[in-house]
Amino acid sequence: METEAVARRVVHTLTPGFLVYYLLPDELLGIPKTFGLILVMVLTFLIDGIRIIRGWKVPGARPYEKRRISATAWAGFGLMLAFLCFPQHFVVPVVFGMAWVDPLMGEVRKRKGVNPILIGAPVYALIFACTSVIFFPGSPLPLVIASTLIAAFSATLVEHYGPEWLDDDLSMITAPLLLLYPIGMAFG
Repeated sequence: METEAVARRVVHTLTPGFLVYYLLPDELLGIPKTFGLILVMVLTFLIDGIRIIRGWKVPGARPYEKRRISATAWAGFGLMLAFLCFPQHFVVPVVFGMAWVDPLMGEVRKRKGVNPILIGAPVYALIFACTSVIFFPGSPLPLVIASTLIAAFSATLVEHYGPEWLDDDLSMITAPLLLLYPIGMAFG
């Protein structure tokens, strides 16, 4: 595997580090953390826009990202939406699943005759269920089972079959969360 691909995979697997957001105080230096999050996202898109206009090459970026918003910016946008709009007990396992299963499916895709969903969905389900139980041990078992199945299949389906114009780093976060939200509401 080329060095840039390895770097992309490593960075991808470190995405759960952004979950530190939940540990931050509600205010930092008198600024609400939600405002800080939105500000960081605006700056990310601004820098990405300058990168596109100036034609800057970013190490590790895929060739198709040269003229469009980067996967990094899309992932950041997905994280921002997740942090601001969805319950933490779904966001944490979804972020771990996206971070670790997307690169796995990319590697599996290189093997002819193997459907990445057949590997990705069970691994995602295992990650989702384990993080749900570890981080949220009081979650009702029916909720964990239902949300695990829904998240695993929706995330891996959008990774594999999602439209080319929609980055899978965004869709692997938002698709499961949009489907899980009503279930979370039903369970209270």
